[in-house]
Amino acid sequence: MKLKRITALICAAALCLGLTACGASTPETTAAPETTAAPETTKAPETTAAPETTAAPDTTEAPAEETRTVKDFYDNDVVLPKTVTGIASGKTVVTNLICIVGGTDILSCVGQGFNYQDGSLVKEVFPGLDDLVEMKDDEMNVESILALNTDVVLISSNSPEGNDVGNMLKESGIAVAYYTLTSSDDLLKAARMIADIIGTEEASTRAEAYISYYEKAMKETAELAATDTEKPIVAYSRGPRGLCGINSMPGQWITSLNAVNVGETLGITAFNAEVTVEEMLNVDPAIIFCESPMAKEMFAEDQYAGLAAVQNDQLPVVP
Repeated sequence: MKLKRITALICAAALCLGLTACGASTPETTAAPETTAAPETTKAPETTAAPETTAAPDTTEAPAEETRTVKDFYDNDVVLPKTVTGIASGKTVVTNLICIVGGTDILSCVGQGFNYQDGSLVKEVFPGLDDLVEMKDDEMNVESILALNTDVVLISSNSPEGNDVGNMLKESGIAVAYYTLTSSDDLLKAARMIADIIGTEEASTRAEAYISYYEKAMKETAELAATDTEKPIVAYSRGPRGLCGINSMPGQWITSLNAVNVGETLGITAFNAEVTVEEMLNVDPAIIFCESPMAKEMFAEDQYAGLAAVQNDQLPVVP
């Protein structure tokens, strides 16, 4: 059945995400003069004790911390410690990528909406992240980042010049790497950037293995979908933040799987945008992929009861 196949293929695509003093010398004393014989010997003069020497001030500067420079998404220089011990991001996808390339031990926080509930795939694959604070990009000010004690912050930006949040951090001396995620190509480029930031051979190897797996999975799923003539109407929901449009990874997944993206039908050109209940009812998607359990809970409201996806329980939560 086409719907089951689309569900399996989108989840397969999403699964690809589920987954660094010298002192002065003492002067020599002068030998006492020889005495001559006399009825009464003359006492040799006492020698004067050498003056205590004062240690010269230590003018040697502490060695500068060893650094290295990597490039961000837009070829901007990012100066990092030789060994990165903390990395922060306000996006769930980037948090997943950091984990995938082996950076779980240096995560300073997790991105907004990071699904780490009991039973989630991410928690099963990457245990031990329960105590990390959840943050989003616009919460990353100088005070909050200093509290995290992180080495570098990854900030989403649509331009090489960055944005107010990232530039404020940079002006305060905090290392910032800009990136964007509007396509699968962006996703894979981000994986390599994160591996460069972590700076280990293991991270580079894992990034390349992930890229190879992702490309293979997308190719195979697209080939399977191409054999179907029916084009179901599919939505990718980010909960209160709306649906994903044409310029998004989920939007590209839906299109590549020979389905109709509701976000594109509604004219969403941004990564995602809010839609009204009426718009959803008019398009009436057969499947609504939910980015998180919270996104799925939204469709339990009575106003969405008329949707085919709700009535047929076609609301899979993306792993």
